[in-house]
Amino acid sequence: MRKMLGFGFENATIRGMRFESSLVAGPDRSGPPKEEKIILAERDLVSLEFDGKLGIYDFTKDQHRSWIRSNHLSVRGNRGEIFDNRLAVLSDYSTPAFLDLKRINKGEEENQEGYYLEGIMAANAGFIEILLFLQGSMMMKLPSLLA
Repeated sequence: MRKMLGFGFENATIRGMRFESSLVAGPDRSGPPKEEKIILAERDLVSLEFDGKLGIYDFTKDQHRSWIRSNHLSVRGNRGEIFDNRLAVLSDYSTPAFLDLKRINKGEEENQEGYYLEGIMAANAGFIEILLFLQGSMMMKLPSLLA
């Protein structure tokens, strides 16, 4: 989150709350559920503020395995935002551009390079520029694109 906001190890103001709510249990480390069971799931909601820039962390216990709880990403800047796999950005003050983010993996189908993330691409036929964020430099380019 610090990289997406363009910050390193500067001080941050952190505020957090934990909630509990009931939820039908999903898969766990041993596999799919064997019966319907209602559990109490912890949800952490945390804000991190860096010099006027805000990041929100919202996570429910076992969210990464859940069939009904999804991961979510929202990054907002002065000129645009990333919301999950969608980028909305202003080309200029009166020209919005909407782009879908696409994960580029190696090692799929008959590619023999080994399975890894090559990068994330954002492209749209109405947007002249095609942006490719390579794995190592992705977080460095996002703040300047949205700022």
